[in-house]
Amino acid sequence: MIAELGQNIGNPILADSRLIQIFRKFSLPGWRYVTRRQLEKGVSELSRVRILFLPASTCISAAEAATLTDFVRNGGTLVSLGIPGKRNEYGRQMDVGLLDSLMGFSRNKNVPNNKKSMNPSWHKIDALTQGVPEGVDHTISATDGESLAFMDNIPLIISKTSGKGKTLCINMDISHCNTDAFSSFVENLIENSGVHPFAKFSPGSGPGDRFGILESGSLILLGAIQDHRPGKWNGGYIHIPGKYHVYDVLQQKYIGFTDRIETKGLPDRQSACLFALQESPVKSLELDIPNTLAQGDNLNIKCRLAIGNIINPAGRVIAIHVKSPDGTVQQHYRRMIYTHGTADEQVHIRFALNDMPGKWLITAIDVASGISTQKTVYLATKE
Repeated sequence: MIAELGQNIGNPILADSRLIQIFRKFSLPGWRYVTRRQLEKGVSELSRVRILFLPASTCISAAEAATLTDFVRNGGTLVSLGIPGKRNEYGRQMDVGLLDSLMGFSRNKNVPNNKKSMNPSWHKIDALTQGVPEGVDHTISATDGESLAFMDNIPLIISKTSGKGKTLCINMDISHCNTDAFSSFVENLIENSGVHPFAKFSPGSGPGDRFGILESGSLILLGAIQDHRPGKWNGGYIHIPGKYHVYDVLQQKYIGFTDRIETKGLPDRQSACLFALQESPVKSLELDIPNTLAQGDNLNIKCRLAIGNIINPAGRVIAIHVKSPDGTVQQHYRRMIYTHGTADEQVHIRFALNDMPGKWLITAIDVASGISTQKTVYLATKE
């Protein structure tokens, strides 16, 4: 989650865009913005949040600070990009920032820094601080926070445990950090906060590779964009957490019960793939229609989709296609059935008085799995 607090000073737009790129790249579930007004309502607004980023949040109110303090003490992870809370919500400079104590630093230059050796396995900060960092606040010193990186005795990264949670302050302008290093750094922070990406590319993803997740009832739809990298094959494997029954939505075929999906990208342009993930396989799709109708009659189409022991689970889409006796697809008769968990889902088609007599082919397709079934209805001439 990204917090937009008061007035931001620094480069919040770039900080936001970098974070958003990382969230999208690693397919992080459920990330969103939280506003100043939400935070001022209290920590209950953050009840489902595990990690919160403050991008260049220089101005913070007392109410916001209280909520953030409760959030950390209750087990949350708070990451500040830049020194937060230098000013109040009106932009007035504060001698002691409202988050100084929570983040573990002081603006008193005479306070000795509390140093500790780096822990690269958790923070991965080596590459992040290479070179000469820019945007460093030279007025701060670590107090009960742990300084994990320095420049001329000025702490660049300060970590602190408070209650059940943690804080991490990055005292530099991240727009000048190495993009790959910062991406790896943030990914590691997020995973150590208990938030894990749903899927990962193997081998490592390219700059344009990304995922999208959509949950509909018991169905999980996993979409992937594979970036085109000149001269290289952009395929590989997509790893998912645990085994699912996997269906290729675009190819309309069953892949198998697996936690690894093989993909094949295109050599000269981006490619897309879409997979349906289910805990139980599709057992059957049944179509119920009358055997005979007359021109102008109403065709009542009922479908029963069995997935595991459940009939017509909510959140599925069943496409209905209609072909006339001469084999022509009648697009104006195309219908979609959206399941809601009821035993029989149905739609209606009213034949025209001048529709061709003969056998009409009705096809039902479960869009996610590609499982289909067909039946014919004989359309007699209207007497």
